[in-house]
This record gives sequence, C-alpha cells and structure tokens, in this order.
Amino acid sequence: MIDSRGGTIQLRHYGISLCIPDSALQTDCKITLKVLPHPSSVRVNEDEAIVSPCVVCEPSGTTFERPLKLIIPHCAVLTDPSKAKVTMYFTHGDTKVANKVLSSTGTPRCVVRKDDLEVYIDHFSIWEVFMVISEYFIGKRVASTPYLPKSMSRLQSQYCHLRLYNDTPGLQDLIKTEEESLGYCKMAPTQTLFVFWQKGELKIRCEVASGHVTENEKIVSTSDIYRLERNVVTFLVKATGDADVDVKFIFHPHCDEGHAFRAEFAAITAPRPPSPGGHARIEKESQELTNTKSPASKSVHISPQGGPAVGKVTTPNAREVSDEMLNKLAKEIPSGKYNTFSEKLGIKQNQARNIVDKYSNDYEKATRECLANWMDRSTRSVADLHEVLRAADLAGLIVHCN
Repeated sequence: MIDSRGGTIQLRHYGISLCIPDSALQTDCKITLKVLPHPSSVRVNEDEAIVSPCVVCEPSGTTFERPLKLIIPHCAVLTDPSKAKVTMYFTHGDTKVANKVLSSTGTPRCVVRKDDLEVYIDHFSIWEVFMVISEYFIGKRVASTPYLPKSMSRLQSQYCHLRLYNDTPGLQDLIKTEEESLGYCKMAPTQTLFVFWQKGELKIRCEVASGHVTENEKIVSTSDIYRLERNVVTFLVKATGDADVDVKFIFHPHCDEGHAFRAEFAAITAPRPPSPGGHARIEKESQELTNTKSPASKSVHISPQGGPAVGKVTTPNAREVSDEMLNKLAKEIPSGKYNTFSEKLGIKQNQARNIVDKYSNDYEKATRECLANWMDRSTRSVADLHEVLRAADLAGLIVHCN
C-alpha cells in the first residue's frame, strides 16, 4: 500500500523499479507492478523493435499529481543513447494508443541510457516500449539457450529447441520454466550474441556427429529479430548409432562461436521375454515403434550431464483440441508471427490478409478464425497442433495447449 508520501516498488529479478514521488497520490493506493510473460498483440511499425519487457502497472487508469519514474532494462546496442528514438504503446481497457513518440521532456517522456530506460508516466496501464531503427540504434543483444527432451529414444527423431530471446534480466528463468513444463532440459550455458542490422538475417546452422539432422540450417529474418521476444528455432535430430550425439550450433554472420554440447544416450533396453498369450500385444507394439505417424517407443531418461538412464514408455498425444485451448492460443500468437503461423495452418497469404482486414487488424480474432479453418479441414489432435507451432518456430507456446 502506497500513501501520499510515495515509495518505490521493485522487481529485482527483472531489473525493473517504479518510484512514486511525494504527493503524487492523494489517497492510499494498492499498487501492483508486474511483467507480462509475452508482449501483447499490438501492431507496431516495421521500423520499430522490441528492446525491453512489457510492464503492467495497476490499478489501470489510475492518474497521479506528479510523474512517476519507471526504470526498465533494454537490450539495444546504441552508438549514442541520447539520440535514440523511443515509441511507447499503452493499453487501457480496449483503448490502444500507438505511435506515442517519447522525447526527453514532457510527460510521458523517456531518458535513454546505455542499459536501461528511465520513463516518466502520469497514469497506469500496460506499457510497451519500442525503439525506432536508426543510425544510433544499430542492433540488439540476443540470448540463446538450447534444450532437449529429458526423455530420449534412439528409435525416433527428437526436437531440439534453440530458444532465442532479448537479453534482459529474468527472461532466462521464464524460458527454463516453460521448457521444463514440456519435459525439456537445458543442454548448454546461455550465450549472448550481438545482432547488428547491417549484417542482415541470422543464419543458424546445426551440425551433429554420430547423428542426423533434418533441415540443418534455419534463418531468422531481421524483421523477426526486431520483434524477437522468446522465439523457438527447432531442429529435428536423430542418433544414427550407439555413440553419443555431438551437437553444435553456429550463428552466421553475427557470431564466431556457437553452442556445443553432447547428447548422451543410454543403450536401448532389451525387450522382455513374451508372456503367455502376449505375442499379439508385442507384435502390435513393434508395429507402433516403426510407425513414424504414431511413434510409441521405448525411451530412456537422460540429463545434460549424462546421468543414469531410466526406462520409460512414451506415447503420442492423441487428445482432441478443445475450443478453450484454441482461444487461449489465439491470444498468445504474436502479431508479427501471424503470417507465418497462418501459412503453417494451410491458410493462403491472400486469405490470411483478408481475414485480418475483416477484423480491422485484431490479430487475436483473425488467428482464432485461421485456427477454426484448420480444424474444419480434418480431425486434429493436440500433437498436430504442436507440430504446427514447431513449424512456425513457436514451440514455446506449446505450454498453452497441453
């Protein structure tokens, strides 16, 4: 509870603080400060980039007699912070205000420093700060962390998740929590790379020894890096022998070094002798092992350090997709990924554009209709939806449809 004497609220884990000066409040007020796990679906200009977390100040709509100071870290690479141009988007209820260019004077206003933003505000809402690409804003710091499933099988390919996200405090732990909820574990230390606009798109190459990778090079466009929040670049890796699989990621042309780690597999457990009357069951399991569309398999539990393996049977997720699941997912798909996501759903470009125009650029409603069209064309399972998200490099959102 903050009274007329003011005070400071801090989110130390995210490097964020809110300073309420003396006499800014006329009455006592319970103030909440939090970070949204994902940016909102607000549509930004093509020359604007996300450089900091989305901050929520509540109660929304509360106004103040004196400006409040909000400190937010950023990941922008700047040649002259004082000349950087900042745009703020704020949401209050259903009203969205776009292209609010912040100067160093007036309210709201922003002072840009090397590693953080000092924003002065006079009311509460959802605040999103973007930086305009210019000769003074030449790139951004991007963090990268690779993840692999905790439960692995030599009998089938495994998805490796390479998480790319803005290098600001707190995001690494959010991503770790997401991946662990999917049954994944961190395989190598997080690495920071500097992505400069003049070098163009980011090419990520996956090299493996004693294994095979399907589509070993992926490209992250410059526009995707502008919007980069917590992207997932997926690679399908399979062991080709009994040896451990050495994996290496190379980032070109922005970084000379990449991740390198070893995925340690235990030997496949020998099948148990058939029990009386059990021949038909074992034959059926054998057919499932070789069926790529239904990859039930004998798996082993692994750790990044190659800990003891424990046998475990995994089966494909055949659950039906619910309306509640689709509604939630539609809210989470970033507007910057709408075209890619709709394409992976089998929606043609012109049709996707017509749908978003139909809803006056409301990307949540447009995405929901695209999902409905995808559902109408065939019987879909949760596993099918997971595949679409991976294909669109949105595997981080799988957590919302489990």
